[in-house]
Amino acid sequence: MITEPQTRPAALARRTNPAYALLAAVQFLTRIPTPQIPYTDRTLSDALAYFPLIGLLIGTLAALVNQFLAPHLSRPLSALCTVTFTVLITGALHEDGLADCADAFFGHHSRERTLAILRDSRIGTYGAAALALSLGARVLLVAALPLNHVFPYLIAAHTLARWSPLPLSYLPPPAPKTAREPG
Repeated sequence: MITEPQTRPAALARRTNPAYALLAAVQFLTRIPTPQIPYTDRTLSDALAYFPLIGLLIGTLAALVNQFLAPHLSRPLSALCTVTFTVLITGALHEDGLADCADAFFGHHSRERTLAILRDSRIGTYGAAALALSLGARVLLVAALPLNHVFPYLIAAHTLARWSPLPLSYLPPPAPKTAREPG
């Protein structure tokens, strides 16, 4: 009987089943129905490796929506439908984060208040403005693309957007839940 060597790193021993990690990535980044899995911090950490693959899926689906609608609708309307599709399939995850960040960081608040705003579910003036500008810009950019470039650009944009957390995961940990006293 062959046994695993005892020198295997402890971190590798705690890794999540790859199928669970993939499902966790789908659950976290989309609203695509998937079987529920045990969800831990480790599961999400291991799921990070699959984020670009999920971005590829989202980008491909968005490109297919655009390719299907473009012959039947005006360019701005097909672009609006494409952007709406991406917001719906992702559960507006990135839009929520953008609105929270805009409210927290453009309001010139204390550190404690900034952290509280980041956890607040309500949207303020800066958040609403950031959402309007972001969504409007995306619709205009998709509408301005030549039809033969929409497919690869949407796929690249969504894949790279979900790849970007990989190098960021090597940076220092996030801010604490409560602000420390200055000093």
